[in-house]
Amino acid sequence: MRATVETLTRVSQPGRLFVPRGKQSVKQPHPFSFLESVGSLRPQLRDLAAELQANDRFHRLEEDAAHGRASVRRLATFARSGDKPWKLKRLYLSYQASGPHISAGCRGHTFFYDPRKGGLRECAFPEDPKLSTAAHVLSRLEAGGRVDILRYVPLRRLTLRGHWGPPGGPAIIVKVVEGGATGRMARRLLSVKRAAEGFSFRVAGLLMHDESGSAIAQECLPGQPLLGAITHQNLEETMARLGALHAEVHDLPVPEQACGGVEDPWPTVLDRLDWLAWVRPVRADVFRHIRFVLESRIPDDAPQRRVFCHGDFRCTQILGEANRWGVIDFDESGYGDLCQDVGRFLAFLKYDVPLVQEAAGQESPEQRALLERAETAYLDGYADRAGRAPDPHALLWHRACQEVLHLAQRVRRDLAGEAEFALGCARINALCAQLDAQKPRHPPELRG
Repeated sequence: MRATVETLTRVSQPGRLFVPRGKQSVKQPHPFSFLESVGSLRPQLRDLAAELQANDRFHRLEEDAAHGRASVRRLATFARSGDKPWKLKRLYLSYQASGPHISAGCRGHTFFYDPRKGGLRECAFPEDPKLSTAAHVLSRLEAGGRVDILRYVPLRRLTLRGHWGPPGGPAIIVKVVEGGATGRMARRLLSVKRAAEGFSFRVAGLLMHDESGSAIAQECLPGQPLLGAITHQNLEETMARLGALHAEVHDLPVPEQACGGVEDPWPTVLDRLDWLAWVRPVRADVFRHIRFVLESRIPDDAPQRRVFCHGDFRCTQILGEANRWGVIDFDESGYGDLCQDVGRFLAFLKYDVPLVQEAAGQESPEQRALLERAETAYLDGYADRAGRAPDPHALLWHRACQEVLHLAQRVRRDLAGEAEFALGCARINALCAQLDAQKPRHPPELRG
């Protein structure tokens, strides 16, 4: 049975970066438009564009994307050593089918470019150089009936929904990840499931852990993602309930030795700010100022803020049912600053919930008012359940950090147009202005 892609990333504009065959152009565009200002990458990008132009499958996939039969997922990654200049590590263009009909004869196809390995490589889904068991797992699930491809991130992760065993059995969620990382993930999920007994929300149980460390299977919880059910009429009530739910998650008695700590965002924020200044040199001074403000106001460590954190608590991770909600994807959970967890939720709220989601590069007064209502209700619900409000300085700092990470990721995926990029910078600057009005906590010259 052919699998279908049920949930896909936002569609990039297909065909906008390449010259159609048969037409002449003085200058051949680069495959990643945001890199056009980086002179050191132009020879590599010209070579890549030429290879894609000569590839018949690429043109058929671009045609599929242009007619809505596939979405395009792009990502470029970079690396550097010490103070040396940034270098392109790899990039990919992944075409993922939104239906059973794709002219290339497959459900997905990905082009990989790695300068260290030379030239363009490609593979048809479910083959993936980093997800060696993906094809086997998908085949096993297809034997049980319909399979939904919930998410495919090339080189990193494949999430499937299907039936393991006889047709008609209960649905399960299967995750295939790169690097044999599921051993620790399985221990974490088992601990979370045990700790959540008696709490008001559901947590998926672990059903299977592949001995190779590349795949796990979990229960498929009932309910639909909450983000689409938030309306003008239920906004405050739903957000207050979400805040209380988040505080309840922070109360889970998960043993710290079973899950460890969540990743400190600051080293990655520093890395992304430096990278943004490199890839957008006309705004380098803006990103250097953002770094100065954030670095001089790093919150002090506070043991009372250290709690069990979900790691990616967002409306996309909440399954809504009338009587009992479900919380999914505890894969990155661990102990850390509650303000990091809360700050991430607030930063992503405007991107996740259709009701308050801005159009790219726009933020109307009406949307701003809706967002403020949602944030206030959520924070009130959190404080009522937790018996305390998150520290305002630490929360503001973490929100600014999450906005930096979000902007950088949008740029790396070639999704941030000029208007969206300008709005992202303005939003970060506004948060930094609030931090700038506070007394510096650390002299920046003393920080690494």
